[in-house]
Amino acid sequence: MATTTVANSLTQRVIGALALDPTIYEEVEADPAATSQALWIVVLSSLAATRVLAHQLYGVTPNDPVTLAGVATVVATASLIACYLPARRATAVDPMEALRHE
Repeated sequence: MATTTVANSLTQRVIGALALDPTIYEEVEADPAATSQALWIVVLSSLAATRVLAHQLYGVTPNDPVTLAGVATVVATASLIACYLPARRATAVDPMEALRHE
């Protein structure tokens, strides 16, 4: 019964994320288990995608750990930069000026 509830919750989150439902993002943000669930979805999806793209790879096996780690590093770096730059720009704004503007 509990696994069915977890599976239904996960399914609802995935469908909500695909529909760009903002309440799903808030719910996932507040739930630490959602991060690990999302990580497993991404890992399993990437392994499934390698099977589909295996014939397009030249000189690399579909589950090459070095390539997967390299891609994960590039994606993580890009996401950190995407978070850092707006945050740095936001620190330059005077909080009182921002409140007056709204």
